Amino acid sequence: MSNRKSPGLDALKNAGANIQGEVVQETAPVEAVVAAAPDKSKGKNKAFPLHLPVEVHEALRELSFHERKSMSVLLREGVDFVFKNRGMPTIEELQKKA
Repeated sequence: MSNRKSPGLDALKNAGANIQGEVVQETAPVEAVVAAAPDKSKGKNKAFPLHLPVEVHEALRELSFHERKSMSVLLREGVDFVFKNRGMPTIEELQKKA
């Protein structure tokens, strides 16, 4: 193995300098920012990633536009429909229990 430094490593070390060579203020590490951020999820909505085929996403986006509702609202309507069809409590009923 060679002891040569990677050119990318030097670029990362000098990332805090602008084009004129002046050092600019560095930002806090991501871990510090995340640790300092308050937990906003308690008692509220929980994010849920959803992967849809492109055609389905486009159709949902178009429906969202025409009905003037967010895609999240439409998806919650769908979840509520599934719950009702399976004899489960609705979203509203579940929220009242909490």
